[in-house]
Amino acid sequence: MVLRQAGYVVHEAYSLPEALKEALPDCIDVVLICHSVPRDNAEHLISALRAVRKSLPIVCVTLQGFQALEDCIAVANSPSELLNAVLRAA
Repeated sequence: MVLRQAGYVVHEAYSLPEALKEALPDCIDVVLICHSVPRDNAEHLISALRAVRKSLPIVCVTLQGFQALEDCIAVANSPSELLNAVLRAA
């Protein structure tokens, strides 16, 4: 993954409860939401995160042409866009 190669510590989650558990500690600087997450789950995750950490940056990692979710600070369609979005957010 491009973020690990750039020296970032990456926490992964494979379910909504796991994502909330991983993303809530203050040591998390930015949340990435992958295009493969069902839209309803992604929207629920964003709402839950905003209820606790209003200023936590969220980047939508999406495929070219897909619409980003509301409340995402950036949309990344490529590894370089992803790295740039994380650099801007952190």
